[in-house]
Amino acid sequence: MGRAIARILITGGTGSFGAAAVPRLLDDPNIERIIVGDVRDRSRLEMAMHGVDTVIHAAALKIVPKGEFDPSEFVKTNILGSDNVIHAALSAG
Repeated sequence: MGRAIARILITGGTGSFGAAAVPRLLDDPNIERIIVGDVRDRSRLEMAMHGVDTVIHAAALKIVPKGEFDPSEFVKTNILGSDNVIHAALSAG
């Protein structure tokens, strides 16, 4: 019997963590699902999380000096985006 397909959602898949993790995960034939989206978009997250087994939340703006000039963008991504991930995961079960 083969292993079941694991559905993993990684937010921040294009960041430093995602750049390291995603290629390794894609080498596993039991893993599928690539969706481009934004953690600021809760409805997109809810759609993306449908049928997902595991969520790894790594999306964040991390360059602090940049945030000093435009803190609202950091709040939208790091705080509201995280809140969206939490609520989308709860909605998806």
